[in-house]
Amino acid sequence: MGVIVRIGKQKAILRGAEWRCAVASLEADLNRFTRNWVQRDALDTELAGNLEEAISKAVVHQFDGKVILRAIPRADVTQKRYFRLRQLSLF
Repeated sequence: MGVIVRIGKQKAILRGAEWRCAVASLEADLNRFTRNWVQRDALDTELAGNLEEAISKAVVHQFDGKVILRAIPRADVTQKRYFRLRQLSLF
């Protein structure tokens, strides 16, 4: 399970509901964007399907990137891992 995207000269990996990147600022931006997108911008139909694919499409569009590699995840595992992103942070 996972997605690798290229943004400029950097690559980032989405796995287990978190982005990993060699550039800490880009990693933080991607994780912040993902949380905001899931909580505020995503359509219900996007949240019901393959979240990794939907998130990677949104990130590619927002950050002018390109998907390099995508592994097909199991739907039940994906929903469990991404459930915490849907919860609003109170603090």
